[in-house]
Amino acid sequence: KKSIKANVFVCLYKINKMDIGLKVQDIVLLGLFNPAKFDRYTFIKNKILKEEEIEQSSIFLPEIVNLQSKKFNLVINSNQIIISTNPENNVDISKFLLKFLSLFDEINLNASGFNFRYFVEPKIDNSEIESFIKKNFFNPNNKIQSQFFSDDNSTYGVYSSKDFKGTRLKLDVKPVNENV
Repeated sequence: KKSIKANVFVCLYKINKMDIGLKVQDIVLLGLFNPAKFDRYTFIKNKILKEEEIEQSSIFLPEIVNLQSKKFNLVINSNQIIISTNPENNVDISKFLLKFLSLFDEINLNASGFNFRYFVEPKIDNSEIESFIKKNFFNPNNKIQSQFFSDDNSTYGVYSSKDFKGTRLKLDVKPVNENV
């Protein structure tokens, strides 16, 4: 019991030395969609976005739409629609979603979901966080991890999934290295 309490204390101590923040939110709709119906002017004409809000890097093709703005990004293909907040400008995308859905006379929707991407940024030395990650996510008894992923350049995470109140709840923890 002492080692468990000590380990929990160390984890809480380490977590207190990190910034944890929601960076990206996605609303995902699965169904049958026709991307060809959505060109740049569909959004302008229906007062969903102003022309200057649509970035020049946006793509409008018959098989895919990738609309980019400073506030959010929208991807439409024949099977899904994904609306994502922009990490630099995390805004409420639900208002856009409601305006966007008003374009449809009928929606052939099979499922919907939400993704929340949190990033944990250490306020501590990189070697300290690497040690914390290896200690908590590396399993030396796992033959695949110990044989192929035990060297110093390996990183570790975890994936968990379960049924939850009529939905599927998933947790996916991945290490991300940003070169600043």
